[in-house]
Amino acid sequence: MKNYLFWAWLVLSFMPSVLLAQKQKTSVPKEFSIINNGKSTYKIVVPVNPTIVEQTAARELQEYLQKSSGILLPVVSENITVSNGFFVGKTGYAKAAGIVDERGESWIVKARNNNLILTGGETRGVLYSVYHFLEDYVGVRWWSPWEEDVPKLADLKVASNLDLRGNPSFAYRDLYDSMYDDHGTNFSEKRYSLYQVRNRLNGHFSITPPAYGGRISYGKPYHVHTLSLYFPVKEYFATHPEWYAYSKEKKQRINNGQLCLANKELLEAFKIKVRNSIKASYEEADRMGEARPLFFSVSLNDVGGLCECDECTKLYQQKGESGYALSFVNKIADYIAPIYPDARIETLSYWQYRIPPKDDTKPAKNVVIRLAEDRKDLMRSVDHPHNSEVLDRLKKWTKLCDNNNLYIWDYYLNYSNATNSSVFRFEKDMRIFKEHNVQGIFGEIEWPLVADMWNLRFWVLAKLFENVDLDTNVLVDDFVKRYYGTASKPIKEFIYMIKASTDTSASFVSFRTNVFNENYINLAIAVKGNKLLEQACLKVKDDEPLSRRVRHFRTYFDKMIVNRNEVFVNEAKSRGLDFSQLGLDKKLAAQRIVNTLKEMTKYAISDNKTLKEIEIYGKISNEGGASGN
Repeated sequence: MKNYLFWAWLVLSFMPSVLLAQKQKTSVPKEFSIINNGKSTYKIVVPVNPTIVEQTAARELQEYLQKSSGILLPVVSENITVSNGFFVGKTGYAKAAGIVDERGESWIVKARNNNLILTGGETRGVLYSVYHFLEDYVGVRWWSPWEEDVPKLADLKVASNLDLRGNPSFAYRDLYDSMYDDHGTNFSEKRYSLYQVRNRLNGHFSITPPAYGGRISYGKPYHVHTLSLYFPVKEYFATHPEWYAYSKEKKQRINNGQLCLANKELLEAFKIKVRNSIKASYEEADRMGEARPLFFSVSLNDVGGLCECDECTKLYQQKGESGYALSFVNKIADYIAPIYPDARIETLSYWQYRIPPKDDTKPAKNVVIRLAEDRKDLMRSVDHPHNSEVLDRLKKWTKLCDNNNLYIWDYYLNYSNATNSSVFRFEKDMRIFKEHNVQGIFGEIEWPLVADMWNLRFWVLAKLFENVDLDTNVLVDDFVKRYYGTASKPIKEFIYMIKASTDTSASFVSFRTNVFNENYINLAIAVKGNKLLEQACLKVKDDEPLSRRVRHFRTYFDKMIVNRNEVFVNEAKSRGLDFSQLGLDKKLAAQRIVNTLKEMTKYAISDNKTLKEIEIYGKISNEGGASGN
């Protein structure tokens, strides 16, 4: 009996602790209301002497909260007493709470005493804190240069223990889409540059205004393939033919723009050219109130025909083609370093010179290597067996680039612009690049209206450039649900159907491969894919802009129907099927492409690539004879 009483007492004694632990485990963090039933008492508070970027951050927060709730929160200086507020930037309130991060692009979103602190590094960090709050709590999305999604909110609550912070995974994040030149002068739409910075891209082609933190840019003459830009053939070949590449076959110097990098006189002239280029670029940036360029490209032209003179040939044999080019670049960089210590001389590892040097040549401290793998299977991640040589070269370049000077040039499109599943390789690639100390990524993703699933690719890439730990499946799900609305289910099923097909395919797709010649989409997949897209179109037929978005998505697959038509017809015949009953009408698909692209050029943008495809598919839609022949 005594033992029973002892154990009963022990259980009862500990029960409050157990109940408390259970309560703590299941308790929900307290929340406070910023907007309640369409009303708010909050203000946006900036430092007494705010920087231009802090002012921009406050204005962006104000604009999007108003778009979402209809409420215009006043922006006030910190020297005004505020009961509740968003404290934006390096406010005294944030400093008193010890919430400060000086790193240029780091960001913090933290709740404190029913206030929100949005702060970060001076370059763009404070802006990123605002954009993360708007994305993560208000639900704002910037889908493309011409489309955003701002949910309508009558109430907005934030957890009292909210504490988010981050710093981008890569220092340099750039996506080239062919819409703008170096200075953003192809088009005048202000919204495009803001789309880039709002998705946290900071590279040369982000064309970000100084008020939004500017960009990390390249100086004159261009960001790549600069040999012939420094020494144009028309200007120098007649007087200095010995500076240009020698052809053993032709037994003469050739005027394709490649240079003889063993020529000592050329080297001295090149040093002066680069020095003058940096000087001119700095002066222009100062005059325009922009950040000075960081990178200056000294890279071979995008053509073959490297110099075959005896001295250059000897250097190839000793150093390899990349070592040959890099030793020349290093000499220029060594000359520039004491004159312009902040400048970085950037060069490519690409094409015939992507293989690391044979000898011990490594980049100088102020030289950046941009590794561009043009023979990579773009449907697979870097660690896939198809890309074993690519990964091996990455590892070797990582060892050579031990001063944080390895960057990547990657390809995020296929030039045939056909449907494939490469969006799913991005996540693993980013993590592998990060593991190998890559500091920045430049990606080609041209032609927004005709490149395969351009909006989805661009948006997912921007997110992974900033944070390699994000999950691609979650990102795709978020994009598809929000962007395609009630059509999201068949669209998502279509995307994952293509993924399953390419995952099991033996195809090797570089950016040059004509995907229409590959066999990962057979007749069965084409029929099913077409039915899924028909379903998607029907679900949103009375809903703009969803209907336009789905029709645009369909054009990517319609190109498969057109270009693989003969393959599908032959497969149907071999299986005893009536092709005319399968829904894969070539002329109708071509006409849908034309109609949609014409609509998109009026709605979004018009470029030569889109106009060319309208012409190509227009001719197909008007061809005589029975469709499908």
